[in-house]
Amino acid sequence: MLQISFFLISIITATVTTVVADNDDDSAVMLSLLKALKQPPSGWSSDTQFCQWDKNRIKCDSSNRRVTEINLSSQNLVGTLPSNLNSLTQLTHLDLQNNSFSGPLPSLANLSSLTIAYLGNNQFNAVPPSAFSGLTSLQQL
Repeated sequence: MLQISFFLISIITATVTTVVADNDDDSAVMLSLLKALKQPPSGWSSDTQFCQWDKNRIKCDSSNRRVTEINLSSQNLVGTLPSNLNSLTQLTHLDLQNNSFSGPLPSLANLSSLTIAYLGNNQFNAVPPSAFSGLTSLQQL
């Protein structure tokens, strides 16, 4: 009985650790994005949890607080995008069109949940060769 209890506690601990680690990954990406923008959107702050920044622009899964949508279309944003953008493994929609993002487009490789990626009308100067590999759910680019 003691072995079963220890086994169950180990499984629960591993599951909780994975969810927290995944949320930490999303937090790191979103804070990198915040720092990379010359003038972040109103309400974005490192003092506020990223899922609370702007619910019309950043959407999170309510059960595990993972980023599912980023809609920054036509916000006159200037800056670069974080290289770890493809760590947002639950991302389904990415709309960055009509801004002034510059520098290299970060890889979106292996974002298997991503269905929509609007990236046009920016100033990206490079696209990695494998930037779009593994996007098995992508429907619109």
